[in-house]
Amino acid sequence: MTLKNNEQVTIALWDTAGQEKYNALTPIYYRDAIGAIIVYDITHNETFERADRWLNELKEYADKNIVIYIVGNKSDQENHR
Repeated sequence: MTLKNNEQVTIALWDTAGQEKYNALTPIYYRDAIGAIIVYDITHNETFERADRWLNELKEYADKNIVIYIVGNKSDQENHR
């Protein structure tokens, strides 16, 4: 990806699906991140509650200027909320 000022940016997407086995690795990736997307499942309230943990980790390990989005997934299944 190239930004307006021709600066190159690499985008890496990591889907841990909230699995505990990745807990030790995630802080390593936060260090160099300039943006993060936390995705939760709108049909499972527990996933939204866990988003707080991810947000706190980002605040602890990532740059203070990181851009963070929290996104609700599965909006087509709103009737299952």
